[in-house]
Parts: sequence; structure tokens; C-alpha cells
Amino acid sequence: IGKMQIHIIGTHLSCCDGGEVKRALDMEGIINYMDDLGSVPIIYTGDMNSFSPFDVGDLAPVPGNLGIEPICMLLLEDDPHASTVHKFKDVYRELNPRDPGFSYIDPFYQSRIDYTFVNSYFFGSLVNSTVITPEIVAAASTGSDHFAVDATFNMDHRTSDFRPPFDPSEMYATIIDSSNVSLSWAENQEDDLSYYTVYRDGVKIGESITESYNDSGLSTSVVYEYRTTATDINGNEGTKSKKLLIDTSYGILTKTSAPILTVEFGDGQAILNWTIENYGGLPVIEFIIYRGLVLDGMVREFASTTDMFYIDHTARNGKTYYYQIVAINRAGKSEISEKIGGTLPEVTSDDTPFFDGSFNGFVSLMSFMVILPILRRKAIKR
Repeated sequence: IGKMQIHIIGTHLSCCDGGEVKRALDMEGIINYMDDLGSVPIIYTGDMNSFSPFDVGDLAPVPGNLGIEPICMLLLEDDPHASTVHKFKDVYRELNPRDPGFSYIDPFYQSRIDYTFVNSYFFGSLVNSTVITPEIVAAASTGSDHFAVDATFNMDHRTSDFRPPFDPSEMYATIIDSSNVSLSWAENQEDDLSYYTVYRDGVKIGESITESYNDSGLSTSVVYEYRTTATDINGNEGTKSKKLLIDTSYGILTKTSAPILTVEFGDGQAILNWTIENYGGLPVIEFIIYRGLVLDGMVREFASTTDMFYIDHTARNGKTYYYQIVAINRAGKSEISEKIGGTLPEVTSDDTPFFDGSFNGFVSLMSFMVILPILRRKAIKR
């Protein structure tokens, strides 16, 4: 680009259980290769099948077996396998510090494992980065089991500023009375910040040059959704903040607390019951049930219900299962419940079925079906 030769490196690290060591070794080899290139511009991108050590709290993926070691090598300068030549930044997280950016489509895994990293040649050139979800492009989920992740750079520093401000953070509300609310948020730190825009239920309702806004004319027992954006002096409007839900007759509406789960393991079934200590002022839309087979392993989405209980009739005697629950309301997903596990009792009956579903049982059954007519013909002949 211009007179600058850029090295673009793509990778797809190993997946799943048993791949942790290979992912780490491959990443170490790639970092060594990039160090051998010397101080040159590098874009390193791909499906890393690993989590970022900086994706914590609301940004955290569902706990899984992919680990963080390869990304630690790239982003933590004190990692023993870190580059000795380059410093890297995670483009999406740098430009979207409060958006999870989950790129893996599976509804359970909810994780960000696809990245674009750049070294210091690009630190001043980052414009934006987006996860291409079906809300952006309708066909986003039809070509892969991952969402595409893009990154935009401004390589001509003589041109105008194209980089928008970050979204406002730490939104809060004070209920003045049944029809009035005062909104506030943390100050953006960009030097070129111009003003904030306030949206209610997706519609722009006003602008503010300070970190506050008063909204009036509200009704009681109605849920209102507020978001804000920041715009700089060049007219670049950033992405919308996280939603803040308000009911003037209640206050700020939140996610439910993590369900408190109990499980009873019986003959051929596991009976799940749970309670919620804090509903956050909103009804639960759905409970998602996760099931796994190993205490320290992953659980996967197994079922959903609107009830406060669930009976797993697919559980098999003698097998061990682990369950977790998530509650969903309009504010989002709760924290996942504590993992509860146990083993179904062994079959104690001596009554062995003639056909037990196995291959040998099938052969025995077919042999019996062939022999039976022969015996019957001999009996008739006698």
C-alpha cells in the first residue's frame, strides 16, 4: 500500500479437546516467524480457536475447553513466548471495548475466537471493526459456522479523521417522578468529542454536550429502552451504548440473578428445579438448560423451557451428567448457575430384555424369527 509492504498472515489453529498443546506450539512458531521478518507491518488474522485474556465480565465467552494461552502469547508482553520484536493489538477489542463480538454461531458457545491482530505500524490507522451478524447481512449465517469479522484501516494519514468515538459507558438513570427520568453516563475521553445523542426505543430524542439528559412525558408501567452514542467534530458517530431499561414505577430493570439449581437423579431421569432470587423487574422469557458429561468440561445447550423445572428423560442409568441453567429476560442472559452433577442409579433388575438394542441382540432376534417358522412347521407335521 503506497510504498509500504504489508505482511498479511492467516491461520486456523486446531480445535477442541486435545488441541491445546498444538495451538500453543503453532502460535509460538508463528510468532517466531514474525520475529524473523523483523520490524515490518504485520496483519495477523484468522480462527484462533482460543479466548482472549481480556474478554472478561460481560465480554466473557461461555466457559469452554479452548483456553487463552495462544492469545496471551500475542497480547501480553511479559508472556515467556511473547514476541521480542513486535507489539500487537486486538483490532476488534480495541475498537469495541464493551461489545462481546461473539463470532461463533453456535447458540451455546457464545464466544469470540476469530481475530485480527496488528502490530504497531497500524496502531494509529484503526477505523472500525464489525462482526457481520444476520442483523447486518441477512445471509451471514448461511456460509459458515462462524460470523465474518471485518476491520477497516485508514492508511492515508493526510485525509480526514474516519474513526468514530467509543460508545458511552456506565449509563445510569434517576427516576425523578412517574413521567420524568434523568440519564447520565461516564465521560468519553476522546479529544475530538463533539456531542452525545440519546435514543429511546431506537428513535433519536435529543443531543447533549454533557454526560446527562432529562427525558419527560413518560408513562408508568411501560418499559423504555435507552441508548446513547458519541459523535466527534468530524461528524463520525460511534456505535450505540449498551441498553438501559427503565420503568418509572420500578426503576432500572436488569437481568435476573443466576438461577439456584437443584437436581434429583432417579431411575432413568434427572429432575431439575430452580429458583430466582432477583428477577430484575422483568418477566423471564425463557430458561436455557445446559448439560455436560465432565465436571471440568464444557456443557452444551440441551433444552429450553418457560417452567421452573425440567425432567430429562434422555438420561441413562449408570451415567453421570452435569447441568447448568441460564435465565433470559428482556435485559439479557443471567449469569449461568452453579454446575450440579450426579450419577443415575445402575439398573438393578435381573430381568434382561430379549432384545436390548445391541447388534448381538439384533442377530439373536433375527435368528429366532427364522427358526420359529421351522419349529412351527415341524409341530404341524407331527
